[in-house]
Amino acid sequence: MVRIILKIIWGCIMGNKILVMGALNNFDNKVKKFLFNFEKENFDDPKSWEPKIFKFFSSEAFVFYVGTIQKNKESLDAMNNDIGNHFMGFLKKSILHLDTNILFKNLIELNEYLKHDGDISEYYSWLFIINFQIRQMYTKRIDNNDTNYKKFSTFINMQNWTIGKNDKKLYQRVWIICPDNTVIYPFQKYWEKVDMLIGEEINKIKNKKKKIKKRDPIESRLRHEVFKRDNYICKECGKTKENTTLHVDHIIPVSQGGNDELNNLQTLCQSCNLAKSNRKWKAGDINNE
Repeated sequence: MVRIILKIIWGCIMGNKILVMGALNNFDNKVKKFLFNFEKENFDDPKSWEPKIFKFFSSEAFVFYVGTIQKNKESLDAMNNDIGNHFMGFLKKSILHLDTNILFKNLIELNEYLKHDGDISEYYSWLFIINFQIRQMYTKRIDNNDTNYKKFSTFINMQNWTIGKNDKKLYQRVWIICPDNTVIYPFQKYWEKVDMLIGEEINKIKNKKKKIKKRDPIESRLRHEVFKRDNYICKECGKTKENTTLHVDHIIPVSQGGNDELNNLQTLCQSCNLAKSNRKWKAGDINNE
């Protein structure tokens, strides 16, 4: 199967930008459940599996969303064509003829991919096309006058919000991508859902920043003890407190599990400490890397 990948990264943070992408109306779970049952089908028995494919993809209208927060409106407007091309653009390029034999194999491959922790979002655009094509086929079949078929199409609904004020103002936009314009969609619920999901992504980032452990400063008594033990001399270059600023340094960095025990602390001048950076490094040791 050729994967049509929507190149939008979940929770991708770039400065003050955030992008989230996903599916609504319980799409992921519905597809996984369908594939779980479908893998039991025998390829040599199309009379059994073909109706199941058509029933599933014709009865469901899969709805996808892309939500973003940007610093300026120009960035949002530039994304409009990208979103349209990733979904609608593929429909214009795709072959209208639907080969169910190939579709069978692709669905089995997709199921194997998901069983090995694959990301279903990589297949959203492909599933969107299949959903659109089969719904279009069934619209034509049940309408003798073809009135619905003639006006059948996909569409994107867009909503904008402004967050904050003045120089801290951010712009939020949500695109809802629908495969069938003859369906009545609960857009208000969709806006609220995606707004909540974007909020959750922002909170994850904030919480992640809070969880970053800050190194506790070495208490004054211990600093004095290290300096006194080392005679107020940089253990690497020999400079003293009279001609440089002395630091108490962790031989094994805290980020690598080092502690504040006396035997893990050493006196370094400012220059030597900066040169050491975040390495495990003991002053004067020839085995240092």
